[in-house]
This record gives sequence, C-alpha cells and structure tokens, in this order.
Amino acid sequence: MPKKKRKKLNNSQKRAQAKKHSYQSPRSELNRLTRKFPAIWSIIEAEGLIHCDASCLVSSGTVDGIIRSLIDFDQIQPEPHLAEQYTALAAWRYTQGVYDFAPTLVQELIETPITGDIPTQVIERLPEWCVYIPVNNEKLNKLTGKQLKGFFAHIDHRSDFGVKLLTLLLDFGSELVPYHVMLGDWDLHTGIAKAYEHLSGRNHQLADVTNIELGEVIPELVSALMSLTLYLCTEKPDIERFEPEATSQHRHHKLRTGMKLQPPSRPKVWPVGKTIAKQLKQVFSPRNCSKTGKSKKPHIRRAHWHGVWRGKRGTAERRFVLVWWGPTVINANI
Repeated sequence: MPKKKRKKLNNSQKRAQAKKHSYQSPRSELNRLTRKFPAIWSIIEAEGLIHCDASCLVSSGTVDGIIRSLIDFDQIQPEPHLAEQYTALAAWRYTQGVYDFAPTLVQELIETPITGDIPTQVIERLPEWCVYIPVNNEKLNKLTGKQLKGFFAHIDHRSDFGVKLLTLLLDFGSELVPYHVMLGDWDLHTGIAKAYEHLSGRNHQLADVTNIELGEVIPELVSALMSLTLYLCTEKPDIERFEPEATSQHRHHKLRTGMKLQPPSRPKVWPVGKTIAKQLKQVFSPRNCSKTGKSKKPHIRRAHWHGVWRGKRGTAERRFVLVWWGPTVINANI
C-alpha cells in the first residue's frame, strides 16, 4: 500500500504549530501539579496572597508550609522541589505568559556576560509575576547535560527572612529543577552562593545541595538564563504585539478591588526578537565583514548590557533602566 504524502504546511500553519509547541510543556506541568491535589491553588490563594506585591505573588516560604501540612496529612505525596514547583506555577497560572525568543537572539543573549552587581531594580520589573521562556539551544543542553525545554522565572520575596531571590525553574520535560540567585548589591557568583547558603543553612526543603557540586557550571548556566530573563525587563524589548499594561492591570486591579483572580483559559505566546534577529543576520553577513580600506580591520563588537539612570535625581521618577546593545559591525560596509 503506497504511503500517504505528508501535506505541506503553509507559513501560517507552521507558525501556529510552533506556537502550540512553545506552550505545551508549561501547560502540561500546570495540569500535572493540579492533578496531584486539585484544591492546592485555592489554598495558596487564600493563605498566600495576603502579602503579595507587584513583583511576587506568593512566597516560597508560605507555599512550603502549605506543602508540609499536606504531606503530614498524607494528602499529597512528597517529591523533590515540590514547594518550588508550586510556588512558580501558582504565579504563572494567573497570566500564563510564554516568551518565545528567536533562536538567533537566544544565542547572542546567552553569550552576553552579566558583569558587576546584579541589576536588582531591573530584574524586579518582569512583565508578569512569573514568565516561561521556551529554549532549544545546544550550549544550554551541554551545560545542563540534558535536553532543556525551557524555564520559569520569578521573584521570590522571602519577607520572613528579609531576602529576595530570583528563581529559575528549569523544565526538562520529566522534571523541574530550581536554581536560585539572591538579589542584592553584589555580583552573580556571590548572589548564587548567598542563595544556596541561605536555603541550605536553614535546612530548607528548597535547598538543592547537589547542584552546588557542579562547580563553575552553575554560574555559567544561571548567567545565560538570567540574560534571557533580563531582556524582558529592558526599557524597550523587541516583543511582538506586546501589551505590558494588560499583564500589570490583570495583577493589580483584581487584587486591589478584592476580586478573585481568574486564570486565562490558555497560555499567551509573545514572539520575542523577530526584528533584532533580522538585524543580527545582517550584522553577521559576509558582505558586512568585507574590508573597507581603513587602517583597522573590520570586526564585530560583541553584545553587552548598558545601564542608565532615567528621571530627575532625587525624585520618585528616578529609576535605573537596562538596555541590551547587540553586536555591532565596526569598520565595515553596512
């Protein structure tokens, strides 16, 4: 019997298929955690939203206490990083934003080092309480030693201990693994060390001691993922049809009026970096790297982060903003 020919997809069908794949994994993780204990979201909402703010929906400490109680009463089976998973998914559940980066931009961002102090002010301006970033990158797979599907990123405000953590919850399909950075006036290496010292020092369920043994792999991996996360917090990110007001109003208006938060029926996919990807293709084209007759050889200036202050000094409007400057061709035909 002759094989049926596969029907070729047109461009719009390909885009729809790619869009669906980008949010299947986070949605399936949300469904998996819901099946474990369907009432968990109502409990978290009732107990955890009292102290929420613009950057953090619910603290991992609050969720950890809820999970421990459920385990004690045999209502939920324990597994590694369970409290961390519920903390991230509780925050993501209410907006379900998936930020689908162009592969070219992913490669450039993960190669852009984060130097100096962690830009805490900037990272707290995530467009949603928790975002999901799908990735399919060879370098990230080598660093993790597994096939990385994507990761959740959110701020964890541990007001009980007076600390703030950036949590990156890596999605490997079969498991979710957390990495942490304590936010403050220090560099990334110090932030990672402080986070794990804080968590393991208190014998906390969220501590992932096995990850510390990976040595220098952790800072490199966290730096790469943090660069992707930071890009969403920049002054003018290249996000197609992005409506920042929609996500912020959804968060603040409903909480302020005491209304019950209503999760969307499906994830919202935001394409990121389409315009920049085209520009990067131009930058790296052979034509742009041809000699110009000048004394200096044509070269490409590597991408870097650039921070600037906006607003009048000493006023409430004064704030630090971050800009990502992509690779630039120097002494060549543009």
